[in-house]
Amino acid sequence: MNNLRKSLEVNVEAVHNITVACLPLLREVNRKTVLNMSSIAGSMAHAERFMIAPDPAYKISKAALNCLTRVYALELESEGFTIFAVSPGWLRTDQGGPYADLDAETGANAMLDLLSRDRADLNGKFLNIHVPSWEKTTGLHQYDGAELPW
Repeated sequence: MNNLRKSLEVNVEAVHNITVACLPLLREVNRKTVLNMSSIAGSMAHAERFMIAPDPAYKISKAALNCLTRVYALELESEGFTIFAVSPGWLRTDQGGPYADLDAETGANAMLDLLSRDRADLNGKFLNIHVPSWEKTTGLHQYDGAELPW
């Protein structure tokens, strides 16, 4: 079992600290955007579905990141900020391993596509990435660009 304290430090506290540190700079630009890298495994609505995943600390930390994302989105919306969370799905990375659904480049391009969208539609949302021809995949992860329940 992974260390909960370490997972919270990396996935929540570090994101909080970086966001707070960047707020003064973000307040000076036109596109005040924060995209948080989450996981569907952190969705409370999908908790039962992800009981097969062996790392409770990861899931708990991503649920906390989702909460942080939603709180900041609500608090900073009046200043023109767009803050949202994205689940990239299962990517072939050091963490995802060689048998994951998608390569990391495909996931990164899908994130960039999200950042090119109208920001008003994204604030406070939790989304899957969209990958053409992967919209109807039957695995644990979806690539349909849909909004996820927190």
